[in-house]
Amino acid sequence: MSKKKRISKEKIIKEKSSLLDKISLKSGCIFSAVIVLLTLLIFYKPYVFDKLEPVGGDRMASIGNSHQIHEYSQESGDRALWNPNIFCGIPIYHNLDNKTFHIDRLISKLNPLLDWRIGWFIVGAIGMFLLIRILGFPWYYSLLGIMVFLFFPHYQALIIVGHNFKIRALCALPFVAYGFIRLIKKGDLLSLSIFAITLSLQIRTKHFQIIFYTLLLLLVIGI
Repeated sequence: MSKKKRISKEKIIKEKSSLLDKISLKSGCIFSAVIVLLTLLIFYKPYVFDKLEPVGGDRMASIGNSHQIHEYSQESGDRALWNPNIFCGIPIYHNLDNKTFHIDRLISKLNPLLDWRIGWFIVGAIGMFLLIRILGFPWYYSLLGIMVFLFFPHYQALIIVGHNFKIRALCALPFVAYGFIRLIKKGDLLSLSIFAITLSLQIRTKHFQIIFYTLLLLLVIGI
């Protein structure tokens, strides 16, 4: 191929990819944030604005299982560590609310204004955006990855049946992967802090199935 033809081909490729590439990263981030937030608010309008809640079997069973525990705590002022009504009695101290401040507590405080699902999906969106960016892809690839991640059909089944902890653990997963890759690449204190904070956030969801899958993913990334 002659030099003239090669230059002409490179020029055509550059012109084809120049429309979105001309948009700055800052503008792309703002555009992505607006699109993601509006899409989430519209799609989850029944939860955010209408304040409706699904009545899946697991959700109702969880309310029934914890009813006596709540009554005991209100009457005695103590935190119950044992539930005598499930499987002839099981410990429940591992499911007690976390008292230390973390991102999950901030999301819970915003729940009256912004449904907790939106808060966790925003965490997942930020994590996915950063993950795709650190892998070297442009911002519009990150936006596409966010939309695919947030509207995975399985989430609707999890919401309906009431697997709330699983949703939270899944939304934390991209952030954990981002923090781990950043730590491998840069090895600085900030990267270590991001990885520690995001991993601890996922562990606080107490969904050990997804936590185990996340550790397997980190092992693969590390190898």
